[in-house]
Amino acid sequence: ARSLDDPSIRAGSFDMSNNPININGQTEMLQQRYSVSQKIPFPGKLRLRSEVAIEEANIVEKDSQAKIQEIIALVKSAFYELYYINCAIDITEENRGILRKFAKIAETKYSVGKATQRDALAAQVELSTLANNFIVLNKERESVIARLNSLLDRPTQTPLGKPRPFEKHVLHLTIKELENLAVKNRPELKRFDHAIKRNEANLKLTKKDYYYADFEPMVEYMQEDKRSDTWASAITINVPWLWPKNRSKVKEAKEDLFAAESDYRFINNKTFFEIKDFLVKMQSSESTVNLYKTGVIPQAEQSLKAARIGYEADRVDFLTLIDSQRILLNSKLLCTRALADFEQNLANLERAV
Repeated sequence: ARSLDDPSIRAGSFDMSNNPININGQTEMLQQRYSVSQKIPFPGKLRLRSEVAIEEANIVEKDSQAKIQEIIALVKSAFYELYYINCAIDITEENRGILRKFAKIAETKYSVGKATQRDALAAQVELSTLANNFIVLNKERESVIARLNSLLDRPTQTPLGKPRPFEKHVLHLTIKELENLAVKNRPELKRFDHAIKRNEANLKLTKKDYYYADFEPMVEYMQEDKRSDTWASAITINVPWLWPKNRSKVKEAKEDLFAAESDYRFINNKTFFEIKDFLVKMQSSESTVNLYKTGVIPQAEQSLKAARIGYEADRVDFLTLIDSQRILLNSKLLCTRALADFEQNLANLERAV
């Protein structure tokens, strides 16, 4: 962008005898001409063109960084989704094992007349439901694995192992600190910052194109038969203010600058909303995880243990036992889901800042 336009070289002949078909030099009036010309923009235009090009390069760089952040967030989100599904499969399989034991107890009690056939059938229905859930979860696992492989630029059928257990991350930053980080670092915001600078330089450039003419000096060397060689020089300037196109370009550049400033404000507002939204979702998921780990799940385990003892002692019915088992299953699934949601929202928050 800083470079001058290509120079022009011209070679030709000029017959001053007014004989258009005499091109073989058979007259003393034939003249050979050789010229070189170079267009030179008005001072400051090349610098502004360079500024525009630099900011355009910066915009592309920020687009690249934004895409990297997007892919990282998608990989993390898919990883934690795979973690949840694998945990759900393990929890479901564990509950199927527990339910098989309950079904065996119900069948034994039915065989000796201490329980109705409904208890045995209820156990089989519950086992069938868990078996179906197990199939659905495995299909979902295949889908998430395909998504992860796609993000990793590998064949979708490439096998993946189970995600390793992890400690839940802890966020120590306030919303104001997160907003300050985003303003300084988010590629999308930096992109429109560069877009504003580019359009500011472009506006200055279009004004120079409109108000100031460019120069094109030329040097010409002429050879004449039986005469001394001669030289000529000339300078050409354009007339940019005659037609309305350059005036329209200035107006367009102003609108482009206004649009870039509006885009920046929009992305800034969107960023602050995303930070607030993901932070609230993280806080909600964190509360859910703490509630289930410290309260609901231990209580559900105690309730199931008491229900099993009560059923074996004929103090509670089989539906109470099944309900206790179902509550424990759902509690573990909801706790794992909340943990995965927390980490997925954290990944999206990282991208937002």
